[in-house]
Amino acid sequence: MRAELKAYEYGYRIRWSGKDRGYVATVAEWPAITSPPSETPHAALQSVIKAVVRELRRCDAEGRPRPSTIGRDDQPITSDAS
Repeated sequence: MRAELKAYEYGYRIRWSGKDRGYVATVAEWPAITSPPSETPHAALQSVIKAVVRELRRCDAEGRPRPSTIGRDDQPITSDAS
């Protein structure tokens, strides 16, 4: 799968940082990757996704495995309601 698409399978968190005076996004599967402080949550998310894409490409170029997504379940969603 292309890095640009794979990046959207990871778990992201966006929070306001009073210390940094901006929104900061992080990725659960790569704790070391954070966005720079941004004026909007969307800008923070886009920044961290670009960083994840770069890391995915680096993994591919170096022959390293990509991190697995947390909580990924390839099973179809079913409903117990009858």
